[in-house]
Amino acid sequence: MVQQERIARLPDSSGVYIFKDKKNEIIYIGKAKSILKRVRSHFYSKNINSKGEKLISRVRDIDFIITASEAEALLLESYLIKKEKPFYNISLRDDKSYPYLKITLKDDFPRILITRNKNKDGSLYLGPYPDAKGLKMTLKTLREIISFRSCRKFNKNGCLYLHIGFCPGPCLEKISKTEYRRNILIAVKTLLGDREGVIKDLTEEMDGYVKKREYEKAAKSRDRLRFLGNSSGIFGLSGGINVLENIKSILNLPKVPRIIDAVDISNVSGTSAAGAVIRFKDGVKDRELYRKFRLKKQNFIDDYEMMAEVVLRRYRDLFKKKEDLPDLIMLDGGKGHLNRIGAIIDKDFEIDIPLIAYAKGRDLIHSRYRKIPIALPQNSLEKNLLIRIRDEAHRFAIGYHRSLRGKRMKETAFENIPGVGISKVNAVLRYLSDLGCYENISVSDLKRIKGIGDMLAERMYDYVKKRGA
Repeated sequence: MVQQERIARLPDSSGVYIFKDKKNEIIYIGKAKSILKRVRSHFYSKNINSKGEKLISRVRDIDFIITASEAEALLLESYLIKKEKPFYNISLRDDKSYPYLKITLKDDFPRILITRNKNKDGSLYLGPYPDAKGLKMTLKTLREIISFRSCRKFNKNGCLYLHIGFCPGPCLEKISKTEYRRNILIAVKTLLGDREGVIKDLTEEMDGYVKKREYEKAAKSRDRLRFLGNSSGIFGLSGGINVLENIKSILNLPKVPRIIDAVDISNVSGTSAAGAVIRFKDGVKDRELYRKFRLKKQNFIDDYEMMAEVVLRRYRDLFKKKEDLPDLIMLDGGKGHLNRIGAIIDKDFEIDIPLIAYAKGRDLIHSRYRKIPIALPQNSLEKNLLIRIRDEAHRFAIGYHRSLRGKRMKETAFENIPGVGISKVNAVLRYLSDLGCYENISVSDLKRIKGIGDMLAERMYDYVKKRGA
């Protein structure tokens, strides 16, 4: 049995506590607003059941991990239970269950509602959300952008939401299934933080109504767009919970990551290696601060070195220009990337830039401020935002890499032409570079280059075409 002195030394802070047996094996994991008070209740409660008594009788040691909030403790508890599978944690349970947003996609006219029960019923569930009150406020705000149905059954006279303009009235056939489902798609994009997608959808909707001269409907779409301009906090920060605040707590960051940069590398066997750094501000793309890099060191394969080059070049430039530094840098990689790039940042910049690593195909985030990797809940707004940022960096990097490879393939096609010296090859490449196009090159293009006669132009053209340029 654990001594009273050991329990008394536990922190009066939110976090996760871990019970171990005499073999030092984990037998139970729990979370608490106060680790001290919760563990005391396990040992000294008068209402303990037989299962609880058996658990306590086996406890020989207690470990704990302090978290920034009870919400973070919930996420950490979930991750540890799935990882360690303690005997007494049959399932993840707590004194209260956290709410989800439920979208009943199987219905012809899907409902959006709050529930505490997550079932395999074909519905889309977003969450869980630690702040139930905030979630209700978000749903209220969402209704002002996109009206939707919440009722279980249609009312032949319509519901209150219909009469005050917050339901489109599928019960009275005031909206088609297609149009209603389009509204639901916009609502889901809003909740997942896809601001650009929502604005695009609403703009196209408004333009469509104008073309059909349905000016009243077009005006409603216009009003929704205007409302978005005054309610941007619902994007990336939706659920009534500040998603960026939650990311700060979950990853134990020193400040709210309003500015997040993501770094990615793209190469094939070290050739045409390229890197990219993209930026999101308050959950929205900041395209003006996207940067792409053709790596100076080519023809080698070392992910760490390539990523280090991109990080150093990007942030030395930011320091030099005295521009805003990010609140968080996300690397596409694992713990090795985190340690290597972290050491470089510490040495070269001598400031603390928060850093995490989140690799594609893996569900674990490595943070410089957490000892263990973090697994975010599926469909959580926090996870969706970070994945969206990471994938955008990958898209931007691979796009640049492909353009470099295409250009390199065209350049290589002109090399090693029998009887043609390097000076003439360079003259051709300079001309084509100025022209800005390697595709659809003709004999007449080659003839325009100084020093390239008719016969040589024909020979070069035939050679290049045979190589597939």
